[in-house]
Amino acid sequence: MFRKLFWALLAVSVLVATGCATIVSTKTQLVSFQSSPAGATVLIDGRPIGQTPLSLQLERKNNQALVIRKEGYKEFSTTMSTTLNGWFFGNIVLGGLPGSTTDAATGAMHEYAPNQFLVALEPEGSNAATSKTEKSKADKIREFVLLSYNPLSADIKAGSGNYLNSLLNQLEVGTENREQAITRIKGLHQAYPDMQQFADQLIASFQK
Repeated sequence: MFRKLFWALLAVSVLVATGCATIVSTKTQLVSFQSSPAGATVLIDGRPIGQTPLSLQLERKNNQALVIRKEGYKEFSTTMSTTLNGWFFGNIVLGGLPGSTTDAATGAMHEYAPNQFLVALEPEGSNAATSKTEKSKADKIREFVLLSYNPLSADIKAGSGNYLNSLLNQLEVGTENREQAITRIKGLHQAYPDMQQFADQLIASFQK
């Protein structure tokens, strides 16, 4: 009796959720690409898909080759890693083995990790040592913002933190002006949710 009730409830759950593990997961995932400088071409498995800054839905596949290139800069390349989507395990419970096999076949079991790619491109003919000395103050601030955007955003919303302190130091904000500067940074962060625009406006606002 109890076993029949269990299976009946399980069947209802499956119907309500509309079936397999792709119930809540799809075959695609939103992935964003940012580069400093912007305007770099993004290629996936050799196919150009647009220029940075770029956000789009990508089909979930494992070990896709990512290349970001811009004339005058060294080419960046890596393999896009994926992680096992947590809903894959939920699918085994709700849909059973056939459902989980379907997810593996469609790619819904993969999730890009990270789903944001932030790349600071190096000029051609430069090495790591010279590029650091040749970068302007604005370039360093832009690179810092782009490459640490998520934890920096958390600090900005909280009004304190190591990343925010590092940004204030790079902006050369004195101790006596920090409270006012944080208020201005918060305003820019709210007004410009795109990280590239936020970085550009931040630099323009604090330029001396």
